[in-house]
Amino acid sequence: MSAEERKVLQVRAMCQVAKGCAKVIATQKPGMAQGADDHVFEYEKETYQKRKLRAIQIAKSIQDQFYFETALQSIIDLCIAANEMDDAGKLFGMISVDVIRDQLLKTHPRLQRAN
Repeated sequence: MSAEERKVLQVRAMCQVAKGCAKVIATQKPGMAQGADDHVFEYEKETYQKRKLRAIQIAKSIQDQFYFETALQSIIDLCIAANEMDDAGKLFGMISVDVIRDQLLKTHPRLQRAN
């Protein structure tokens, strides 16, 4: 397995782990919860942001265009799970490989409007 492939797998795994946090963020708006729920939300939000940022940093280090866009696909999936459609749309705009673009649109038709 090449170093590029390992990076793609690393991004995919990081995004998979962060999806739990993303789902919490998507279902709860800040300030809506009271007490301990605020702390849980803030923790989940911070954890999500750190993992997303790290996934983006790893993806940026991938030189091969196909592998880079494959890694972006995982990050886009993560953004959508968190209901961050602006970020997902911006990242989707960077996708030039037709197979990846078509798969993303098939999985997430909302991206057509976000782009």
